[in-house]
Amino acid sequence: MTQQYSIPTLLPPRLAHELSIVRQAGQCSRSDLHRQMDCRKNTIGQDVATLIQMGLLREGALHVKPRGRPSVHLEIDPQQRHVLGLSITPGQVNCERYNLLGQAMGTAKNVSASDPSTLIPTARKLLKKMITPQTLFTGLAIPGTLDLSDRKILFSSAWPDGKQVSLKPLDKVTDGLLAIDNLTNALATRWLLEHATWPKNDHLIIFISDGMLGATLLVDGHPLKGCVVSSNELGHTRLPVRTPLCYCGQEGCLERIFSTPYYKQLGGKGKLTTALTKHEHCEALGQMTEHLAMGLSNAVNFCRPTHVTLMTDLPAIEPYMDHLIQQIRNRLLREFANRVQMHLWTEPQPQPAANGAALALAHLYFPNVSDS
Repeated sequence: MTQQYSIPTLLPPRLAHELSIVRQAGQCSRSDLHRQMDCRKNTIGQDVATLIQMGLLREGALHVKPRGRPSVHLEIDPQQRHVLGLSITPGQVNCERYNLLGQAMGTAKNVSASDPSTLIPTARKLLKKMITPQTLFTGLAIPGTLDLSDRKILFSSAWPDGKQVSLKPLDKVTDGLLAIDNLTNALATRWLLEHATWPKNDHLIIFISDGMLGATLLVDGHPLKGCVVSSNELGHTRLPVRTPLCYCGQEGCLERIFSTPYYKQLGGKGKLTTALTKHEHCEALGQMTEHLAMGLSNAVNFCRPTHVTLMTDLPAIEPYMDHLIQQIRNRLLREFANRVQMHLWTEPQPQPAANGAALALAHLYFPNVSDS
């Protein structure tokens, strides 16, 4: 019988909601919390005392009003506690500390691991070095499809041999305080943390990089995960074109179409990332873009979201991404094309560990995201 693992929630929902209110406001008085939470003042006072004792909140400077008693504003404590962000990608393990505002603390630990069998041992060693008594939670972002009930990776580009990989050694190091999710879902969670005031409409988020493509659908403010944890595997949507073989064993996957090997197969010169920054697109890039826009527009037509956001960690390709968005819009259903709102989110200095940290922070601020 499969052993069931429950993902722990650090805070009761009421305390998490109060913490989230303070985070969004920047500073917030006890009276402000009382009005927004519709709780008794004594309850708010007890909750705040608990959050301060845990090192999650702190009292700021005294605010003097023209009338009435001065008030002490509360703010997220960025010094006492932290979370760890862990990322495992093909050939690379990244780990970094982040404070409760999502800001990096110190220097990231980046270790290359050319042998896939060493990725988990490498991650375990990094966690042992990075975890301290002040660590609240650890988040792991990893590409592929995951079975969290048995704590294992079913298949992932980081392990191209197709073998299932156990994550239980990482659970032991963190005493079970480990949030794990697919890389694209982690990116979506990070987007949620940075856009917490946005309305909770259906939102399709698509991540594009050289040889990597994934998507997740946000419903009611959290990623839709399904029977196993994964993105919706848009990157493995296949078109009838001959591409280099994907690690899933098939040809024609969208993430193989948007890759340097396929760009060269079509006659392109150099790296795809260089071609994307040029103002004039060569024939190979134009053909690749046509295939990519077809696959992405089909996904948008199928999901019918209110918002679509294209994410990328590739620098200086905003003109190309704008062009791609227009190509996608041109292929949408006519009645739908003018309703969907399309956005671009480019990371100027991508830090892979930040995606794992977002999963850890979500357990503080949005515990319902973890339970979905």
